[in-house]
Amino acid sequence: MKEIKTRIVNCNSCSSNQFQTLAHVKDYGLKTCSNVFEYVECETCSLIYLRNRPLLEELDTIYPQTYSTYSYNDYLGPILTKARSYVQKKKMLAIQKYAGEKATVVDVGCGNGELLRILKTYGPSQWELIGVDFSPHSFEHLGQLGIRGINQRYEEIQWGSVQPTVVIMNQVIEHLDDPKLAIQKTYEYLSKNGVFILETPSAHSWDYSLFKKKYWGGWHCPRHWNIYRPETLTPLLVDSGFKIEKVEFILNPYAWLHSFQYFIKDRLGFPKLASLFQESVFLSTSFFSFIDLIQLKLFGRTSNMRIIARKV
Repeated sequence: MKEIKTRIVNCNSCSSNQFQTLAHVKDYGLKTCSNVFEYVECETCSLIYLRNRPLLEELDTIYPQTYSTYSYNDYLGPILTKARSYVQKKKMLAIQKYAGEKATVVDVGCGNGELLRILKTYGPSQWELIGVDFSPHSFEHLGQLGIRGINQRYEEIQWGSVQPTVVIMNQVIEHLDDPKLAIQKTYEYLSKNGVFILETPSAHSWDYSLFKKKYWGGWHCPRHWNIYRPETLTPLLVDSGFKIEKVEFILNPYAWLHSFQYFIKDRLGFPKLASLFQESVFLSTSFFSFIDLIQLKLFGRTSNMRIIARKV
């Protein structure tokens, strides 16, 4: 592994350069580089962000072709793929509730197009579906599904006459170079009363508290550049003109699994033991889903939040 090029950034939400360091982290998951990265918390607005950020020219390095988002079905295996599809179907029902029977639905960071496939299969036939991803690997899948794809960074798209009814960002906004700008542009893009649906990691959970110094799976270092809490994300949406319809927390066994993988491999030096905590291991995924369910029932929060906002 070699070091990649990085740059120092200020807080994306408020531009402050005052911070306190939370963690020093490496790419324990994909091992794409040897850099040590610094996650900090803004002393002005409390946003958590990656301070020494990879340059945009390094995206192909930190998102290799083997990145699991492009081939989730092969990676998870048949049982967990079915379970994931069930969860995605529930998301489809939530989207339909806000979108209605006729809508233009944009999935940003569409990966292998799994959500779009479910929307096409089970959603209203009048929906126009569009997938957005900076990686060309995504569009092999979209082409097979007959769904329009836009191979571009979301912040740079010029939509022209297209006005999306729903914009979906599932586990995406934390990857963006300028999420504040992306939120503002989403407000501009959306049709009247359009809906913005976001899922993103949240730094309010047992797994974050246990592993935040180094091994928390939610860092997904160096691919997660901004980590939010409800109190740091909802103001950005409101300031851009959105009305918050709903804030909720959902199960996130993957943060637990990755945290234990990294700790066992890097700290304890037992890679074979760490393999028991892969997402494809049904028992491990089920166990941490149960732990997250307990956390959700007791405290109402997990390390994964969903926010639904409407353009008004």
